[in-house]
Amino acid sequence: DRAAIYAFLVGLPFDFSGRQSLRSDEADALVEASSAALDATRNEARTAAALAFVEVVAADGVLEQRRGRVQLAEDLVARTRTLFAAGTATQVDLSLIEAELGEARAALYGAEAEAAQRRATLRALLDLEADDPLVIDGLEAPASPAGQLAAWRERGLEQRAEPRAYAARRRQLRISEDRLFAETVDPLMLRLEWESQGNSQTAHTMGVSLSTTLPIARTAQGERAVARSEGDLALVEQGIAERTIQRDVVGTAARLEAHLRELEALGTTALPAMEQAREAIVAQLQRGATDLFRVIGTQRQLVALRERRVEVLRDAWRARLELERAMGMAGDLAVASGGDR
Repeated sequence: DRAAIYAFLVGLPFDFSGRQSLRSDEADALVEASSAALDATRNEARTAAALAFVEVVAADGVLEQRRGRVQLAEDLVARTRTLFAAGTATQVDLSLIEAELGEARAALYGAEAEAAQRRATLRALLDLEADDPLVIDGLEAPASPAGQLAAWRERGLEQRAEPRAYAARRRQLRISEDRLFAETVDPLMLRLEWESQGNSQTAHTMGVSLSTTLPIARTAQGERAVARSEGDLALVEQGIAERTIQRDVVGTAARLEAHLRELEALGTTALPAMEQAREAIVAQLQRGATDLFRVIGTQRQLVALRERRVEVLRDAWRARLELERAMGMAGDLAVASGGDR
């Protein structure tokens, strides 16, 4: 014991590299990038649900036209049977219109299956139960993008989350690179020493020292190179995303405008003319001035035009929703379930 030496050493590190603040900044940038990515996912999910809603509306519209076709065929069957009983129609005429009725019913059943499938898809996207009721409102034609294209392009660049996600990702990687650099610098160490020797020649010593290391060859250069490269990649991807957004806005706006012109032509010219033609041909059939072949052909053309209008309306809304997706503002379409919008 008399020869024992007692020593105490206290070391206080002082970090001047800034690694702690860089870690905090890196975490903030990572949260920002994740939030932007989540916003982008939300935009895609809302667009998918809205598109599914439009598909349900279109399927219901086709179903309504198929029902109308069945009703028209049933009316013709009744008239043809009356004419056949009166001796002014042949068995061939009766067989033809009954075949048309069978084909119309088969098409109706196919439309019912398609409508059921569209509803199932919408329920899946909205995470609804299989027996949850869906109240589907009809759709009018969407608004024309004429005169708003330039503003919508700018809105897409401002509101879409993908460029923000890439920008935040790039910032996070740049901070990671700086942090990896800072972590190669050891902190400044302040040491306080005290020593006492316990023999007859008792001696006490005290000392204060400062120490650090200056790395000759820095470590973690590979990780820094990876972070730098990924940051450059994020910058390139940000530029690609911005150009893609502008192309999507321009392309979908042009497609929407074309669908709206087609919809107008069908609604104001083609359909009214074909409806008048069918009424005139049916009247001629009653007077015996035409044959059943022409009536059936005109009726099919009318139903095909009506279904085409439903399809064009669907395509117009698809373009509108894709335009809103390109601008980062997927639209809210009314979908009701159990009274909750």
